[in-house]
Amino acid sequence: MEYATIPKLARLLDVSDATIRRHIKNYSQFFEAVQIDGWEQYPVEKSVIILKRIIEVSAAGKRRNEALSVLLSEFEVKSDSPVQESAAITEFTELGPKTLAVLSDIRDSLKMIAQKSAS
Repeated sequence: MEYATIPKLARLLDVSDATIRRHIKNYSQFFEAVQIDGWEQYPVEKSVIILKRIIEVSAAGKRRNEALSVLLSEFEVKSDSPVQESAAITEFTELGPKTLAVLSDIRDSLKMIAQKSAS
């Protein structure tokens, strides 16, 4: 299996590194990174397919929670990802994008705290 860094994925998809980083951060439950030679790398074939779909769905004007619903129906979530949390957030579309963004930030912060306290 071939692996690539974020800059290489960006070159393959002809988008900026920042775009790839944002998509990987926002949809982290679909990406599995490994450390190779001190660099975080992603499986090329799987990552390119998922990133192309994210770009496609985003270009269609879907909000993040709508895009996440589409991706959850099409792709497998990595094994250590809290699927229930992601699915639960997508159910509350009536809250609006700003509220969903705040809830997502809170969830991400709580995950970071849990990871730090587990270390």
